Amino acid sequence: MPRRREFNEFDVIDAAISYFGADDFLDASMRKNALRADVSCGSLYNSFGDKRSLFRSALVQSVERSFRRAIEADPPQLSPFRKIERFFVHPARSDARLLIRAGFEAENLDTDCSAIVSETIEAIEKYLTECVYAGQLQGEIIRTQPSTELGSLLLTTLLSMSILFRLRPERRPLEEVVRPTLHQLRTPKIS
Repeated sequence: MPRRREFNEFDVIDAAISYFGADDFLDASMRKNALRADVSCGSLYNSFGDKRSLFRSALVQSVERSFRRAIEADPPQLSPFRKIERFFVHPARSDARLLIRAGFEAENLDTDCSAIVSETIEAIEKYLTECVYAGQLQGEIIRTQPSTELGSLLLTTLLSMSILFRLRPERRPLEEVVRPTLHQLRTPKIS
């Protein structure tokens, strides 16, 4: 008969998302993760197997809850520009940091994790590009640059924000990065 789990798996994954998002994968340990999650190290090994498996589980959950939900849960009444604005405030910062961390440390991770990072980055860029294109058709986003270039600009801004948040975890510096980028997208209003 299998042993009963001593913890809530979602709480452990949340702790792992935060932990792996803040520390290098090679320096991370199951013991430190167990301390952060307030569970026994043996329980982590029994449930997840090893550090890579726990990291993969944290990455999958992180991507699902922050980026996929933000993309798929678009309120239809929002304009394309408002959808872009909403996307920039929606992702949880520790989730975004974990995605960036996984991207930086891809050589230390398995191919599954690298594929998750690549697919997520591509999905985010596709979503942002589609919003830009729709906004261009509606006249609320400039048409002087192709939607693909503006989608890449938005993706770069998002990734930069994630790195900046690690250095300065306050809201103001992030807003100072996003505000001018979003302003560049707007079609000038003629008075």
